[in-house]
Amino acid sequence: MHVNFGYSSTRKHMQFKAILAGATLLAASTLTHAGVIVGGSDLLNTANQAQLEAWLGKGPLTLTNIFDKKTGDNATTFHNAVNGKGATFSVMSVSLNGQSWETIGGYNPSSWFNVDQNGHANYNYTFAAADQTGFIFNLTDSVKWSQRHVYQTYNYVGYGPTFGGGHDLYVDYGLSYGYSRSHTYGAANIGYDYNILTQQAFAAGFQVRDLEVFTVAQSTVPEPGSLALMGLGLLGLAFAARRKQ
Repeated sequence: MHVNFGYSSTRKHMQFKAILAGATLLAASTLTHAGVIVGGSDLLNTANQAQLEAWLGKGPLTLTNIFDKKTGDNATTFHNAVNGKGATFSVMSVSLNGQSWETIGGYNPSSWFNVDQNGHANYNYTFAAADQTGFIFNLTDSVKWSQRHVYQTYNYVGYGPTFGGGHDLYVDYGLSYGYSRSHTYGAANIGYDYNILTQQAFAAGFQVRDLEVFTVAQSTVPEPGSLALMGLGLLGLAFAARRKQ
């Protein structure tokens, strides 16, 4: 004689809980950040990445770490790692006084290079307004300065990541020091000699502690509307199964 000690009821209850949990997670995924950092980062957290995504305006991003400054690295190792890799974020930890540190950087929508396809070295000129999409930023202060002139980046082999004609953001050969002096980036009314660290009217020299560079790609994720419909469908199945118990 077979005796059923409630196994069937228990199993249905477990199935209901599993479906409900899946629906809840799926629904939550429509509200959470979907970007990814490949290769890790000591400088960017989820909030920082979400801020960069909002500034770029292309949705969730996959950022791949292609350069992480180590002892002995210099402009040569920087360019060897990043040249020809397409759009990148350069992110660095810097300090004016060696005590308080801020996270700043720049978005280069073009590839870094030493000599471009036309044989030009150094400046990447972007004459069309539609191509002037670079920006520099201060993540600590949530400040973004957009490109407003033709001098997008400066690609000299003896410099680290350097933006603008000022230079708006410059890193030296040893990747240890730099400065910020407004010229190409920021609102037109800020004039020259402002800096991205304090946003005040003086050219600021700083120490560079950490430097990371990330390639930029749009993350492939389902549309929020599709995820929401799937979640509602799972919830419907869960409650239908519950009613049958």
